[in-house]
Amino acid sequence: MTTPQQLSRWEREFQLNGFVVLRNLIAVASVQQMAEQLAPVIQAQWEQAQQDEFKQGRGAGRLAFDVGSFARFMKAGPWEQEYLSNPVVHALLDRVLGAGGWRTHWTNVEVCFPGSRYMGWHSDQTPDETPDMDGPHQTVRTTFNIPLVDVGWANGAMEILPGSHLLPRSFSITQPIQEIAHIYPHRLELRLGDAILRDGNGLHRGAPNLTDVPRPMLDHTY
Repeated sequence: MTTPQQLSRWEREFQLNGFVVLRNLIAVASVQQMAEQLAPVIQAQWEQAQQDEFKQGRGAGRLAFDVGSFARFMKAGPWEQEYLSNPVVHALLDRVLGAGGWRTHWTNVEVCFPGSRYMGWHSDQTPDETPDMDGPHQTVRTTFNIPLVDVGWANGAMEILPGSHLLPRSFSITQPIQEIAHIYPHRLELRLGDAILRDGNGLHRGAPNLTDVPRPMLDHTY
């Protein structure tokens, strides 16, 4: 059982870094079940994406799709209790977004396929979601990620700039990150059962997938 003290430590990590890695949050068997159920959908979406020339807008070798459109694959099991309604994540959301002050936005599967390249640095938070583009940061959007395979340097790990969530949203719009000569990201290496809760304003990117198998990850936005 997660204690209030542990929740406080995770909350402080989130406030400082813009993300918190929740090790061993979900049973490995549950993650494997989700991956197995989604495998045929991922394959079908990949085949369609190749025909559509990546109209998803994430660049060659990457796609994202709304898992809600494939609810028939969400059989009884870990989807509700461990992913969509995880009690630890909901307790943290109460702390960072305010109790009763948040709602589910969408649920995606994001896949990084062999041969993909680096994504550009970006924030997930849109201008429309931002109270003040030039003002002090306020957490208004979070993302809960669960990798469906082990993730490391070779298969498309996420890289994030710790503390960048505290920058005004206008920072990466008026000052392109690509023009900054030296930046020092943290690579999120994850095992099955790990998860991430991150601030939507944090600057991040996906690394290349240098392996010969896809790297899928669940993406639940609040």
